[in-house]
Amino acid sequence: MRWLPAFLAIAVPALAGPTGAAASAAGSASYALADYLKDVEAGNPSLAASRETQSSMGTKAEEMDLIYTPFLSGAVNWLDDRKEPSSSFSPERTLASQWSLGLGQRLRTGTQIGLSYGMNYTKLFSQPAQPLPASMAAYAPLFDAMASAFIPLPSYDAKASLTISQSIWKELVLGSTELTNRKIKAQASAGTLGERYRAAAIRFQAEEVYWRVGLVRRVFAAKRDSLERTRKMEAWAARRVEMNLGDRSDLLQAQAGVKFREVDLRGANQDVLAAQRAFNSLRGREGDDIPETLDEIGVASAGADIGVPADAGTPRRLGGDRLDVRAAAEMVRAAQLGVREAVSRGSPDLSIFGTAAFNGHDPTLSGSASEGFTVDYPTWMAGAVITVPLGFGRVKRTVGAYKADLRGAEDALQRAKLDAARDWRDLLGRWSDAAERLQLAKDLETLQQEKAVREQERYASGRTTMYQVLAFEDDFSNAQLLTMRVGYERLVLAAQARLYGAQ
Repeated sequence: MRWLPAFLAIAVPALAGPTGAAASAAGSASYALADYLKDVEAGNPSLAASRETQSSMGTKAEEMDLIYTPFLSGAVNWLDDRKEPSSSFSPERTLASQWSLGLGQRLRTGTQIGLSYGMNYTKLFSQPAQPLPASMAAYAPLFDAMASAFIPLPSYDAKASLTISQSIWKELVLGSTELTNRKIKAQASAGTLGERYRAAAIRFQAEEVYWRVGLVRRVFAAKRDSLERTRKMEAWAARRVEMNLGDRSDLLQAQAGVKFREVDLRGANQDVLAAQRAFNSLRGREGDDIPETLDEIGVASAGADIGVPADAGTPRRLGGDRLDVRAAAEMVRAAQLGVREAVSRGSPDLSIFGTAAFNGHDPTLSGSASEGFTVDYPTWMAGAVITVPLGFGRVKRTVGAYKADLRGAEDALQRAKLDAARDWRDLLGRWSDAAERLQLAKDLETLQQEKAVREQERYASGRTTMYQVLAFEDDFSNAQLLTMRVGYERLVLAAQARLYGAQ
């Protein structure tokens, strides 16, 4: 009994449960889950990429609305034509210039409206008079009169016009352009929702890894303490064999237990390092060292698990589908619009158009401009255009392909709904089961603790063996780990429920 005080100094702290972790895991700074999630949000490359992608998708989808914004157009040209005259009445040289300015807009009905104003300037240079043959000398006065009559003066032509065109079938009835616009926006919305779901999954992974690090550290500490207790059992069995008080098979069993726990401890250490590497990777860092002190999963004495109260009720969904289901629904909407768009592209079309123009013609710029804003010299024009695609077979195959896309999108949506419903039912079932197992585990932990304490008391009075005390301490440590594992499971389930917007 002379070594009892030293033994109790080691054994009594063990009854409070393992409190250590891997040697590299200790630290002084408090690092709560909320702090870690902030660092993940700021440092995770995938989350940064997701934010950029979401932002760009929304902006690119708005690009289609540019076709409905007013636009300004302008043109200017200048001409100096000195080609050889084709006849004696052709000008030797022509100077001309033109400019125009227009304002246009396309409406969501497919109506195109254009308003423009322009000015043309023209000046013709006549050819030098050529002498007539002697035989035609008598006609010289007549040719001079004709030449002076057909020499144009410099002139200015002003024109203000309003043009309206309308596609009757493709745009007004089927809304072809608007279908394309809505389809692209639905695809962008689906992509944004998909990115949001992937980002939520990364945050869930970060929360799960945070608690997993705490769990594997405690498992490591428990296995390390178990190895120390098994080594004490080995020493106790060896002394009994030396004193011919025990069988060598007991010693061999203790030695095998030591080897087994040494291997088990190495595996637990690798689990710690892997979890810590994942922990750092999610916040954009390298290495497997975590200098901060993390929150620990609550044990029986705490009365609750950190993040999940002991009496937490069943998670409740706050409404709305999971983000991946909503993304699949948007893809169905985009596919439906794609079918209608394909039908409109392959359909015949009737378009009508009309132009009203007011003209001014005068040798002076001011006179021409003044006449151009009056209704004295109007130009009216109206017409219609009909187009009928002749590739009927190709159009039919194209529409059929878009309908196949729609069926695929509908199947994907149905699959997403089934998966989400199954996952939610599974989560609720596991939550209920975990709550019951947690209570059982805590009851077991209480019993194992009481049993270990009583066995210590019996050992102090010489009524049991050290081997039995160490074995009971192992039972208590395993019961604590069981409680922690179930608590970890509840924390992960609570994080998973948030993927559904549940609380």
